[in-house]
Amino acid sequence: EHASVAISHGGHGTTVKALAAGVPTLVLPLGRDQPDVGARVEHSGAGLRLKQSAKPAAIAAAVADLLEDPRYREAAGRMAAAIGRDTATDMAVAELEAVAQDSKGATP
Repeated sequence: EHASVAISHGGHGTTVKALAAGVPTLVLPLGRDQPDVGARVEHSGAGLRLKQSAKPAAIAAAVADLLEDPRYREAAGRMAAAIGRDTATDMAVAELEAVAQDSKGATP
C-alpha cells in the first residue's frame, strides 16, 4: 500500500495484493498463467505487461508511464474497490456452512 508501482512476474498473489492496495502494476510474465494475468492487468488499465526479455530501458519507460499517467492509478483504484467489495464478506465460508447445514437434514 506504500508503493507507487509494483513490478512482478504476474503471480496471482502478488498481483492481487498490489491491485487490492490500488497500486499500478508492471507484469513481466515467466510462464504458467502469468501471461494471462498480465493481459488482464493491462486490459483493466491498472498496469502494463512486457515480455520477460524486456530490456532495462523498456522496463524503465513502462515504470515512468505508470508513475506519470494518472489513469493507471485510477484504474488500480477501481480494481481495489472491486476487490474490497468481493472480500468484504467471506461468501465461501457462508456457502460451505449452508451446504453443511443442508446436509445435516438430509436422509441417507
